[in-house]
Amino acid sequence: IAPILGRRVPAAADPRVRDITLEHLLSMAAGLESTSGRNYGTWVSSRDWLAYALSRPFIAEPGTRMVYSTGTSHILSAVLTAASGKSTLQLTREWLGAPLGFEAPPWTRDPQGVYFGGNEMALSPRALFALGELYRNGGVHDGKQVLSPAYAADAWTSRGGRSPYNGYTYGL
Repeated sequence: IAPILGRRVPAAADPRVRDITLEHLLSMAAGLESTSGRNYGTWVSSRDWLAYALSRPFIAEPGTRMVYSTGTSHILSAVLTAASGKSTLQLTREWLGAPLGFEAPPWTRDPQGVYFGGNEMALSPRALFALGELYRNGGVHDGKQVLSPAYAADAWTSRGGRSPYNGYTYGL
């Protein structure tokens, strides 16, 4: 992810940040200390959520263990935004909303304008149902392949342990 984020990676960040991949972010296995729980308020009060999340100390090597962190999801939002040149809201509307027939309203953004990657996306119950059905049907909605079958199946594969908050395993 570091080449995609470029100068957004803090100069003082641990060099292991350069080893973090998209899969690590998707599976909550970046290895960085969590920004959730007791660390949440300090993180969202910071001037730069991405820099703060990337500057957390490592508590595991990237890819070795699941560490639940809203900041990890936010890093993913920043990566998607940087790589595509489009906001996470635009991508949600194009990749999911339009094919599945739902509206995605805007939600909270960080001080740099990146849509919150961890929470506060306000989808309707119908939109959530459509997403659930999309995965249940192997990435197909209304006869059209929206997600690759491999990704839809792989999302159910457990990665790196259990959530300390609910005990569930984590997939993609």
